[in-house]
Amino acid sequence: MKDQRDEIVTKAISDVCECCRVQEKLLMSRTRVERIAVARFFLYSILRTEGYGLIEIGRITERDHGAVCMGVKRLRMRLKCNEPVLLEMRKRLVDC
Repeated sequence: MKDQRDEIVTKAISDVCECCRVQEKLLMSRTRVERIAVARFFLYSILRTEGYGLIEIGRITERDHGAVCMGVKRLRMRLKCNEPVLLEMRKRLVDC
């Protein structure tokens, strides 16, 4: 079971890095550069969809659960506003 969950995390990270054109090192860093932060928010959302809890995602990404929760909410709000850049990133992720 743990190996399967590790594979899900590895694939999610790989997909986000490839589709959002971000290096894994930057994705997992503390940088607040918008395009990297948004990619990180997509990672949080993917892992939530896969059934991971906020605390578990926080451990994986070395953030607290509040940061994960806010990232998911911010992404959801921004997608509702139909921001072209985010919609394109989401489209690329869906195609991955």
